[in-house]
Amino acid sequence: MSSLHKRKYVRLRIAGQQGNELLALARQILVEFDRPALADFLSELTTHADHRVTDLTRRAVLSALDDVVPLFGDLPVFDGLSVLSPTWSQRSEFDDPFKTLQDDVQRHYIDNDDYTNARLLERCGALTCSQQRFFDLVEKLLDPVCRRGATQAALAEALASLLAADGFALPVVGELSRHPVYGVRRIAAGCAFQPIVDARFSRSWTAFQAERGRRFKLIVDDVSA
Repeated sequence: MSSLHKRKYVRLRIAGQQGNELLALARQILVEFDRPALADFLSELTTHADHRVTDLTRRAVLSALDDVVPLFGDLPVFDGLSVLSPTWSQRSEFDDPFKTLQDDVQRHYIDNDDYTNARLLERCGALTCSQQRFFDLVEKLLDPVCRRGATQAALAEALASLLAADGFALPVVGELSRHPVYGVRRIAAGCAFQPIVDARFSRSWTAFQAERGRRFKLIVDDVSA
């Protein structure tokens, strides 16, 4: 299907739909097209809509990872970072207009030690990515392909203690060649996301709800790209 036809196809299906209909449509589109941005957006609105890992906890996790060397263990750095789906082509944070994020990582993390682990992960979106991607990062760091044995267990314990503050655990959920596989799970009695309801929040939440459909349509329209 050409880009033009895909665009028309999506717009026709969106017209007049709201709320749950749009969510159902998003799921169907993901079956037909591979669109990570839409998948992340849908995840944030559904699976991870109520129970949230705070920015404070994300930063605490990144800070704890500064002492983990090598960060992805036996896995190459770029392979490990791929779980965050960074935009590698985005412009470098330095003054060279011809360099990209990928160049920055190569030069300032792999070739030199200018970046800490926390800074590397922040540059690659760990503080702003969807909650599911953040959980995928945690699980990747504990993957037996990256690390095993005592180092894996120690890191799992350290990260679990930080995630527990927001009502999440890191239990063993499987096994790979006799090595434990860890997964992020919500604690049954965990803390649901309870925002402070003041006038500013009410306005912000109302605005978010009003914008949700518009943002969804913009992302879905990306199917034609």
